Amino acid sequence: MGRAPHDEHDDADEQGTEGTDGPAGRLDAGSVRGGSRRPATDLEIEDAAREYLLRSLTAAARSRQQLASGLAKRDVPEDVAERLLDRFEEVGLVDDAALAQAIVRSRSQETGAARRRIASELRRKGFTDDVAHDALAQVDDEDERRSAYDLARVRARRLVSLDRDVALRRLVGFLGRKGYPPSLCLDAARAGLEGAMDERSTVHDAQG
Repeated sequence: MGRAPHDEHDDADEQGTEGTDGPAGRLDAGSVRGGSRRPATDLEIEDAAREYLLRSLTAAARSRQQLASGLAKRDVPEDVAERLLDRFEEVGLVDDAALAQAIVRSRSQETGAARRRIASELRRKGFTDDVAHDALAQVDDEDERRSAYDLARVRARRLVSLDRDVALRRLVGFLGRKGYPPSLCLDAARAGLEGAMDERSTVHDAQG
């Protein structure tokens, strides 16, 4: 897989959508008559829940579990939520497999995150083990090794002026936060620092 490694940005927190929630996060599906609120009918609850799903998916792609959790927090009956989510899956508005694949590609290629870190994100977003496993299969051991070395090479250029042990510790820590295993972190960090020092020596020689 191709790589464009750079520092990883934090994922945006899931945001609620406007226009569908009542004061306590519930769907505002009832109506007000004579100064008092009439309880929502089943049809109104379903319509409001559908609107919530559409607004949520317009804001950002989400897993089925994320959407189900949002509906549950808004007191949507489970049978209504399941029926709506099934329908959204049928028409392709909810597609966990495609979303998980896209997340893996994005995190791996754009931020250089390792499979372990990406797997943790997939779990947080509620993807099943099977869906996560299939999505992570896009990245093999060689992809991960190459990504770690690429990240180390780029990052080492910022650290090469430091004491070597300090630079090595910082570089290993940086790769570790990306989710790479300790042995790969150390190997990639050493190679990255050696490359950065060689580049600096070459520049000094040319200037001399």
